[in-house]
Order: sequence, then C-alpha cells, then structure tokens
Amino acid sequence: MSLTVCTSSTGGNLLSTSSELRSVLRTTSTGDDAYQLKALQRASRWAQTFLGYPLDVQTYLETVPAFGTRRLMVSRTPIRAVLRLFDSTDTGSATAYCSTDFRVDDADAGFLDRDQGWAWTAGVSYGLDAHIVPDSEARPWLVEYIAGYTLDGIEATSENYSTAGPNGTTSTGRTLPEDIEQAVLLKAADLYLVQPGNVTSKSVGDLSITYGGQSGANTRSEAEDILAPYRRLA
Repeated sequence: MSLTVCTSSTGGNLLSTSSELRSVLRTTSTGDDAYQLKALQRASRWAQTFLGYPLDVQTYLETVPAFGTRRLMVSRTPIRAVLRLFDSTDTGSATAYCSTDFRVDDADAGFLDRDQGWAWTAGVSYGLDAHIVPDSEARPWLVEYIAGYTLDGIEATSENYSTAGPNGTTSTGRTLPEDIEQAVLLKAADLYLVQPGNVTSKSVGDLSITYGGQSGANTRSEAEDILAPYRRLA
C-alpha cells in the first residue's frame, strides 16, 4: 500500500483551542497563551500517537488492493470526501470513476461500495490446477480523498465531488467528537500545570491540583480512558 499526504492540516494539528483550555483551567487570563498553545500541540500529538492514526483532516492519495467484493477500503478515516478514483496508478491512461459509480458505504470504517464490485488482482499459479497465490494482490486502485476530523467545516471541490453526491457532504460544523477533544484538553491541562521542575502542586484561577509523586506514574489517565474506544490495534 502506498499512502501520500497531499494536503496537511491547516489548523496546526490542534484538536482544541486555548480558550477551551482556559475553561478547563478555570481562568480567563491570556497572559500564558503561548505556553497553553504549546501544551495543546503536545496533547494533540499525544492523542494521535496513542490512537495510532492521524485525527486532523488531511487530503490523501492512496493505492489500495481489491478482493473481488463490493467494498474497497482506504486506511485513513473517517472519510469526508472522495475527490478522484482511478483503476490504475497511471492516471493518463486509467479509467476515472465518477461520483455516480460508487458510494461511501461506511465513512468511519473507510469503505467505498460499488454495485459492480472491485476487480481482484491476485496472482494466479498453475500446477495441477490454477490457484490464487496468497498475499499477491496488486494495488492498482488509486484514491484521492479527504479524511479526518476538524473543529470547523471543510470545503472539497473536484470534478468527481459534489456536495449533493454520494461521496460525502461538506460539513459546515465540527466533525471532531466532543469526547476526543475533552481527552486532549485534560492532557493539555496536565502538561500545562506540570511545568519543568519538581512541581508538587499547581493553582490556576479556582483550579488547584496536587501531585502525588512518582508512585502513580504508571496509572492509566482519565484522558486515556476517554480515548480507549477510538484506539486501533495493529
């Protein structure tokens, strides 16, 4: 499988805002905004590392195999829009599939559905009879698509994409689940409050936290518990 990021997130990979973090910290002061943003960046990266896949919305170009079924599966989810789809990596001679040829069957799972199915390209070996060579599937299907979560809406336009078509709709609001953002905010608050040095307690506004030392270092955090249902295991 070949996966290329065509357009990276323009939101700095942040999964929340400094104003939301200040709400968690119960303060209105913006005097430490730079460090709060840094804590959010670290927490956002932590969440994506913990889950094992990117969360922020990006555009991908991916080659994938098919197995003769009605479903084609891409690796980045949730699918927000399919921009282009070809039956070959050579776009100059490949057949381009328009938005009426297929549909997003399950955006969260990354499934594209086609009534005619997707041709299986496994190798065939001949002995006493013909048989499929295990794990020999070629990856001719080339898909350009937008996937991931965003705090704001997205816009996607191409010759094969329509906001009224079957390949998804342009969202005018957030797509990031609120519980994922809450986990990021909890982690960011923890990173912000435990600044360099041997800090045993910290107070910001009405919020006061006391740390119990290293004995609880291996204890699973509330942020990890919140993210656990979204985690993927290889």
